[in-house]
Amino acid sequence: MDVDPLGAEIMPMPSTQGIQALRDKLHAKMDQLRRNRMGNQPETKDELLEERRKQRGLMRDRRRKETKEKIRLEKEAKEKKGGKGDKKDSQPKVSSVPKVSKCFQPSEANT
Repeated sequence: MDVDPLGAEIMPMPSTQGIQALRDKLHAKMDQLRRNRMGNQPETKDELLEERRKQRGLMRDRRRKETKEKIRLEKEAKEKKGGKGDKKDSQPKVSSVPKVSKCFQPSEANT
């Protein structure tokens, strides 16, 4: 056997098994990678639909929770703001009966 300059023995590569063996090995490796990549993904249409229903349900629950939290925070902010300032009347200060000027009296107009 030959020896390289670093002192390791040089060994010949094993003989090739043929193109079909290499092709089979390649396809086996590709199948293995596909299975690992797919992992938890549903394989049938029904499983896929069920998974999507679950995802929509989780999204809907999250939106509801966020909306409730937003409403609660707005309510708390409103209570804090309302407690500090003076309360304003919700009734308008203008009377509902219009005033009539002294120069025109309705009873005089009929006579």
